[in-house]
Amino acid sequence: MNPRLAQTAFEVNGAAVSLPVSPVRRLSSVLRDDLHLTGVKVGCDAGDCGACTVLVDGEPVCACLMPAASATGTKITTVEGLANGSLSALQASFLEHGAAQCGICTPALLVAATALLARVPEPSEAEVQDALGGILCRCTGYRKIIAAVMAAPQRQPAAGIDFRLPPTGCAIGASPVRLDGAAKVTGAEKFGADAFPENALAVLVVRSPHYHARFGFGDIDGWTQLHPGIVGVFTAADIPGINRFGVIAPFADQPALAEQEVRFRGEAVALIAGERDAIADLDLADFPITWTELPHMLQPGEAEAEGAHLVHENRAGNILTKGFVEHGDPRTALAGAGFIVSGEIETSYVEHAYIEPEAGHAYMDGNTLVIVACTQAPYMDRADTAKVLALAPEKVRIVPTATGGGFGSKLDISLQPLIGLVALKTGRPAALAYSRNESMISTTKRHPASMKATIGTNTDGRICGMVFDGDFNTGAYASWGPTVANRVPVHASGPYVTPNYRATGRAIHTNGPISGAFRGFGVPQATIMQETLYDELADRLGRDRLDFRLQNCLREGSVTVTGQVMDASVGIAACLEALTLHWTRALADATAFNACNDAVKRGVGIASCWYGCGNTSLPNPSTIKVAVSPDGHVVLHQGAVDIGQGSNTVIAQICADALGLPLATFRLNSADTAISPDAGKTSASRQTFVTGKAAEKAGRSLRDQILRFANVSAKATLALNAGTVVVREGEAVRRIDLAALPANADGYVFQATESYDPPTTPLDEKGQGKPYAVYGYGAQIAELEVDLKLGTVRLVKITAAHDVGKAINPVMVEGQIEGGIAQGIGMALMEEYIPGRTENLHDYLIPTIGDVPPIESILVEVPDSEGPFGAKGLGEHVLIPTAPAILNAIRHATGVLVTKVPATPSRIMAAIKARATS
Repeated sequence: MNPRLAQTAFEVNGAAVSLPVSPVRRLSSVLRDDLHLTGVKVGCDAGDCGACTVLVDGEPVCACLMPAASATGTKITTVEGLANGSLSALQASFLEHGAAQCGICTPALLVAATALLARVPEPSEAEVQDALGGILCRCTGYRKIIAAVMAAPQRQPAAGIDFRLPPTGCAIGASPVRLDGAAKVTGAEKFGADAFPENALAVLVVRSPHYHARFGFGDIDGWTQLHPGIVGVFTAADIPGINRFGVIAPFADQPALAEQEVRFRGEAVALIAGERDAIADLDLADFPITWTELPHMLQPGEAEAEGAHLVHENRAGNILTKGFVEHGDPRTALAGAGFIVSGEIETSYVEHAYIEPEAGHAYMDGNTLVIVACTQAPYMDRADTAKVLALAPEKVRIVPTATGGGFGSKLDISLQPLIGLVALKTGRPAALAYSRNESMISTTKRHPASMKATIGTNTDGRICGMVFDGDFNTGAYASWGPTVANRVPVHASGPYVTPNYRATGRAIHTNGPISGAFRGFGVPQATIMQETLYDELADRLGRDRLDFRLQNCLREGSVTVTGQVMDASVGIAACLEALTLHWTRALADATAFNACNDAVKRGVGIASCWYGCGNTSLPNPSTIKVAVSPDGHVVLHQGAVDIGQGSNTVIAQICADALGLPLATFRLNSADTAISPDAGKTSASRQTFVTGKAAEKAGRSLRDQILRFANVSAKATLALNAGTVVVREGEAVRRIDLAALPANADGYVFQATESYDPPTTPLDEKGQGKPYAVYGYGAQIAELEVDLKLGTVRLVKITAAHDVGKAINPVMVEGQIEGGIAQGIGMALMEEYIPGRTENLHDYLIPTIGDVPPIESILVEVPDSEGPFGAKGLGEHVLIPTAPAILNAIRHATGVLVTKVPATPSRIMAAIKARATS
């Protein structure tokens, strides 16, 4: 036996195990790589995220921190061992409550909660929060997790729980458990790093330690020969295609591997491929690369200064692009306004912090390159990877794994062309999983923004004009900078009638991290600016803050700042009205609390939002294929990647009711580009609306085919029974033997493929037009307490009213609201990515289970005829009002507005002290 290895014996999930391993090897690695228990997830390898939690002799332990030697003689339980052939009561409760979204953190939460329930059979909420406090979740907002754990003692194991799916015609508005849910709670779900081929080469990426530098390579061949097990080193010179990619083709500017110059810290310059052990032991200290550091700029002000170097030679002034909207005559309107307020707000980089770092593997299938990886946009991945590697798009197949959170950052390609290049060059499978640090330094962030605005009202309190100006730090490469620059001016007015308006958004290059898509494309930042000024205006007018918003909000017949007439389905007034009683109660509670407390003050804040679903004035199609197989199943080719938001279930619910068959008859085919048509990217709150509409059309089309075949009218009903379609119309019954029908090239006997593209119009030079076919609306109340001596904030409650058109799956809608609010809390109070300082989940703080207060969700349904069964998108809207509502509540409690976000205790205290000395 290798002298570095020691025979290590322990018990796992009731089975004895003995294997030779290095005593200092991480237990998480042994469980995953040797025993294939991939329900043990790795999110940080530092004990910060808790995703690797297992039970060791009944106690929760971070397996990434435990050396294998310490496991000797212990009894270990992973998520795979929580139940024997069925679901435990806790696992079933997680499904019933919608407590698993993307699912990457779910195994750890289940394991830790199992230990809690063994110790405390009926825990309190505080005990649940304490037991699960070391496990981070980025999707759910934790509230449904708490509810699931507290409800588990009253549940029976899954064999006694009814998970029946809704009957024919009843899927819309029901909340069946996720169709892909069982795998999430058993550990069977495979994420990007969970199924690497045994013979795959490991890939290591050499990255820049500098923000801006030139570099050159030395004797790479000689270095390779000195390191046994290294198969090859690959640089930009090895890329066979166009070494540029980008999500918006006219702005594509990022090399897969940098050529001579790096523009940001963490940029990839070379790949090292080798056997797994060789890569694991590799020290890059002697890698032959030399760096010449160059001046760098991290702030837009530096990049716009006279004499600043250009990040890209073809972009004058370091301006990537500008967005502009003008309506009416804002200068004249503001000059004649009865009341005017002005302000400035600055926001920070925000890290997506999904618990699953980027991971995947690539291999050759004949002359087709297959990439199996986490993603939000498989067809976009295919197009860019094919271009970089000089392959025809049809010779690249993208197979999405389960995706452990995305929130926008996994729209951009990351490792796809890198592992693809290694597979192409070596002929062997290539695998790569980013470390947490690697993920954070190399992938996109929310755009930092520097904004200023002026808003005026008439003496009666009606908005008469607004001017907005925003600079957005887009970092070294374009990514989604053009989208942010153009979407922000459309939305910066908020969901209010603003007859005279001018807004400008600029995306500015720096040598900072690349800024991209992050739940809202810049609208959350702009909403902070606008909604904090609305509070100030209400105070100047002596008006109630909610009433002031109701007075000015958009209604049916209103004209937006782009000149779009809102003919119907304008739900913002309904959202605000739904909050009225909660607002009155919260203000009274705050008054009573403050009368009895001097050191801590309670505040109440409100904010609203609107959000256009889908692309801004651009084509935005989705295509869905649905078919009937000879064995009597409905097969849904569902290409809308489910990153936790529930599209696998929601799209099936829509299609089921459109087709007129029960959800239980459906089988899902994934977003694999070889088998499912392009349903577009999972972003911009578009999947329920756009792909859902395509699914509705496809379901109706398939239904029409079957009815025509049976020669019956649209009033007939359908049923599937043992390979037979049963068609009933009145007293007549027809049976279609599916096995007797000829199958098409795809193996189906009936098939329909339909597409949908929302009707929009281009914006003219003043930003006038119809940028979106459907908008979603929302409003939230934040109740909180501020310690005036420490500047700390304790959230008491969030109440959220959101217009979803039609709640296709109410439990999933609530889950999206709660998860979005949790991210909004982070943006408002703690999250600030600082390059070089907060590049891990220890220094970069995201909300834990104890940071998210009770959330009351109010589902407002103002149907939109353009959406499937009246539904609208939701994913982004739910985050947008949270931060401004919190900032307004802090102002209500303290009398000061924090103008640099996040509102950390030090910034709150600085604002309080500045006010006291002014």
